[in-house]
Amino acid sequence: MFHFASKPRLLLAPRITSLNTFGSLRDLAVWIAAITLAALVVVILLEMARATPDSRTGAALGLVVSSLLMRVLMLPARARCLASNRAILVERIADLRFLACQDGVYRMRAPRWTQWDNNAISLSLDAAGDTLVTAPLYLIWSLRRSQLPAQVVSD
Repeated sequence: MFHFASKPRLLLAPRITSLNTFGSLRDLAVWIAAITLAALVVVILLEMARATPDSRTGAALGLVVSSLLMRVLMLPARARCLASNRAILVERIADLRFLACQDGVYRMRAPRWTQWDNNAISLSLDAAGDTLVTAPLYLIWSLRRSQLPAQVVSD
């Protein structure tokens, strides 16, 4: 009797490699500027709408929480891809609109000024020949959702 095995994941479980979510001082400066600009826009809109103090507090809290969550998703992580699945991995990276830039490093297809320095995918080989993928946590999760084709197994 034949049945389909469950679809295995492209990447094995990721591990956080650092708590520093900024790839460079440029990333930190851009993040501070973006948060400051967002806060300024929120304050201006709330003033124009003659918002109550409670709504101002809620908006400020929402801005802080969302900016911190964004940084959590940018935590650098590492996951392993079996050697037999490397071609599928590279195809999935291309599907995410990333281009190969240099030895095993992929960057988004976007103008440089719109990119974060730590928003890159780095591929390297380990001693067993498997591929180690280093990228922000949200990209690792995105690649992990990519399932391999189902395989037919016989009993």
